[in-house]
Amino acid sequence: MENISRLHKYLAGCSCYLFVLFFNFSVLQAATIADETENVPLPIGSSSFIIPFMGHDITVDAFRPSTYVDQPLLIVMPGVVRSATNARNDAIGLACKCACLVAAPHLSTEHFPTAGDYDHGGVFPNDAYGPVTGALQEDTEPNPRDQWSLNVVISVLHHVRTKEGNPNLKYYLCGDRAGGQFINAFALFLFPLLEASEQPVRMVIANLGVATFPGYPIMKEDAVHVDRDKCYTGPNYELTTRCEVEQGYPDYCCMIEAQINHNYDYAHDHNIFADKYRFRTASSDQLPYPFGLGNIVPLPNLEQYLGAPLTFFMGERDVNVYGGINPKCQVIFPIAHGPFDQIEGPFRLFKNLNCYLTGHALALELEKICCWKALVAFDCAHNAAAMLSAENAALAIFGDETCQFINNPHYLRQYVVPGAKPLPPLIGNEGDEA
Repeated sequence: MENISRLHKYLAGCSCYLFVLFFNFSVLQAATIADETENVPLPIGSSSFIIPFMGHDITVDAFRPSTYVDQPLLIVMPGVVRSATNARNDAIGLACKCACLVAAPHLSTEHFPTAGDYDHGGVFPNDAYGPVTGALQEDTEPNPRDQWSLNVVISVLHHVRTKEGNPNLKYYLCGDRAGGQFINAFALFLFPLLEASEQPVRMVIANLGVATFPGYPIMKEDAVHVDRDKCYTGPNYELTTRCEVEQGYPDYCCMIEAQINHNYDYAHDHNIFADKYRFRTASSDQLPYPFGLGNIVPLPNLEQYLGAPLTFFMGERDVNVYGGINPKCQVIFPIAHGPFDQIEGPFRLFKNLNCYLTGHALALELEKICCWKALVAFDCAHNAAAMLSAENAALAIFGDETCQFINNPHYLRQYVVPGAKPLPPLIGNEGDEA
């Protein structure tokens, strides 16, 4: 009996040893698979991957065009409905044109439920915002940096760089509506804290419902004829003018289909602020955050904010005083119309242009440099897909480098934009085509 007992103990010990050995092998194998997956480049076409972020597993929807070589990455922040899949899909056409990777993180309403958590990047406690105004109610210090949802951008960047084996991968940041407000917060709070290698080349904010002004809004609403009882479908000709352009390769995307009215065209006339019918005197007086820099302790560095590479990308038809409107004049994405919201302007095109011009007027007044840009998307309303499909979307995001991407030798020769001239045949290296 004693021998049988010893045998049982021996077998039990062996079983335990084998279990531990098998468990450790399984863990090692799983880790190896994870490491291998992490280092595998994104596949051609649509895909998704998961990254850990703030205690949650975050899904990132991605796209790789067959034309991609080694630059750049476009990170797209979803709008108010938080659909990373929609954000990724909206950017596919642009990715094919410009031969760039696309990644869109999904910060769900389950884990990031409030506007403070997402739209404003989790920078301040949720209870610091007024329930009616949506603004900081009193002087408030930011949360610790590791609590900011803004950090998801850096997590996505590092993961894609690892997958692509490209530590020098440059990236651009783009967002529409709530995603644009997220990027506005990123530009104000996180961008100046990042190492140069982690900073985006450019940040594009489109159709903001709330813009963070660097000073008191400079544009006067009276100069733009608005009937607050009318359902507008746009455009507002007091702000924008249309111009005929001839489309042709290779620079079909390097055109501005809609231009700011000359009364507001600061890029070509730095003297526009002398028009006191349209503009107030530049002032550092602040609206409370997120409408301005007020109630932020300590006050953000204004020079750094104005120096951020921000582009305001505005829909020519995003002019309804009630917000996003469908063809039946039904409100889709309403504007809050709180007291600070009304100071920013009556509709989103006005608000975004107002913020852009306020930055430049304040820079002139304080003898600072403002790096902000502005473009208007022709015939686009409050619609993210339409904005990213606009002819000047590539110019808005990638700027002067757009045509360098288009001229990539791996660009699909058979891809021709409607109305564009046929592409000339490639000389040599026919095997380089995707």
